[in-house]
Amino acid sequence: MDVKRRSGLTPTMRGFALGAAAALALGVAGIAMGAIPNPQDGKVYACYDNGGALRVIDYPTQQCPKGYTPLSWNQQGPKGDAGAQGIQGIQGVPGVAGAQGPQGVPGPQGPPGPHTLVGIPCMKGSNSGSTAASVDPTTGLITLTCLTPPPPPPPMAPTSGPAAGGTNVTLTGSGFNVGTRVTVGTVGNIVPIAVSAPGSSLTFVTPAGTAGTCVPVQTTSPNFPFPSFCYT
Repeated sequence: MDVKRRSGLTPTMRGFALGAAAALALGVAGIAMGAIPNPQDGKVYACYDNGGALRVIDYPTQQCPKGYTPLSWNQQGPKGDAGAQGIQGIQGVPGVAGAQGPQGVPGPQGPPGPHTLVGIPCMKGSNSGSTAASVDPTTGLITLTCLTPPPPPPPMAPTSGPAAGGTNVTLTGSGFNVGTRVTVGTVGNIVPIAVSAPGSSLTFVTPAGTAGTCVPVQTTSPNFPFPSFCYT
């Protein structure tokens, strides 16, 4: 119980005051009781004189007589609000590593890959190349294939024209159709102005370019690279 002094009390007087207050609060000595503790603030009010005599009063209906010093103390108040959460503590040291678990069982062995032998000279038509030998892992059969370099790009005529563009260029190859498009340098999706019936050639008009530069020529559907076209 927290005792509040309105003027000085010695420790002896304070102990006496508390004991006397308790006795008076219980009706000892025949003192009339009021609303104690005070319903407004929950305090117990009393008065004491210079001789240490203590009297509990029903404050504010009653006041301390002349020559008495007022005294009050609190009952235990309600629980206060919780304070703000403190900052997170530092992270603890890592624990020791656990024991290594047992090794898992090995997985099944995969099928053997094909064996390829490259480098044996061969001829395919009039073109020389190298032979690749592959072994089928299931049947064990050996297949020999003659690998030849790709044929040179189909011819293009003419291979140069003015930088202003407008040059009719004919490409010779195979598989050309109405859906074939031409790319000259960075200019793409050029529609041919003519495609031969068997699809062996097409003609397109060059776009404008930069004089003194040569740019690649490419067709799509089918995809064929051609010699560069040079702007004059």
